[in-house]
Amino acid sequence: MSGFFRLRIALVVALTALPWAVRGQTQERWVGASGLTLCQPTGFGPRTCERLAPGTKVLLTGATRRDAAGRTQYEVTTEDGDMKGWVTASERDRSLESDDPMDREERARSACSPNEPRVGMTEQEVLSTCWGKPQYRRRTGVEGLMRDQWVYGDGKYLYFDNGHLLAIEE
Repeated sequence: MSGFFRLRIALVVALTALPWAVRGQTQERWVGASGLTLCQPTGFGPRTCERLAPGTKVLLTGATRRDAAGRTQYEVTTEDGDMKGWVTASERDRSLESDDPMDREERARSACSPNEPRVGMTEQEVLSTCWGKPQYRRRTGVEGLMRDQWVYGDGKYLYFDNGHLLAIEE
């Protein structure tokens, strides 16, 4: 075999293995609270861009390229593959969150209801506020009534009477 033919075979084998290598580097991320605008690359004409909502699951494919300014860009695609685009390292770090437990807590806080607990709310309504779950609960039964104290730890306490918020202590 000639050297050129061997080189050609090696190149074909390497190129067929490339998609597997890129897929192996794929990372799941979620769009952060600020959202993300993802634009599809086009050769000519206007770019088509779509604003992705916070909490949208996206994939970093592992593919990179350099833009005209020399910055590294990372390929991002929506989970269904419908939308593709490129983001800079700063956009990736600012707008995309990993599956790290700390990031999950931050996503949960950004998805919570912006209102504070109010007297009269049910337990479920309080759980949907940014206060979320308490560190622990004290439950007592007094004369046929069920009383709860929810302890949050930062000097915050909620008091429930038969499942409805009776008092707030901060």
